[in-house]
Amino acid sequence: AIVPPLFQIAEKHLRDDKAEFKKIITPIIELLFTVNDRGIRGALLSRTSLFAAQLDDPALNKSVFEPMCSGFTDSSGPLRELTLKSSISLVPHLTPANLEKLTRYLVRLQGDPDASIRTNTVIFIGKIAPNLSEM
Repeated sequence: AIVPPLFQIAEKHLRDDKAEFKKIITPIIELLFTVNDRGIRGALLSRTSLFAAQLDDPALNKSVFEPMCSGFTDSSGPLRELTLKSSISLVPHLTPANLEKLTRYLVRLQGDPDASIRTNTVIFIGKIAPNLSEM
């Protein structure tokens, strides 16, 4: 219940100071992603565009992308779909290794039992295709 207001405050008051945002919010993000609560994870996933705008690429790769990957294999369909949708803002910032990791999750999601996840995966791949290298 405290996560959405926390990020609203951070966005409003730390929007112009990326260094301060990183110093204060990054440890909180890392801590919150370790919590096994779908509500918290959902709140974090809904703010990935904020993280992408405020954090540098190494912090995004380590503090946001790495821990959020567990959402791709979650038993909750809505959480898998939210993880997929929220990943789009991170793609331009991912390292080649994490981009490769993302593509492996996308391959798995194409066979997801939920039709909307399969559909959104194909749309997602179409959107990120320019960021993918030939493998």
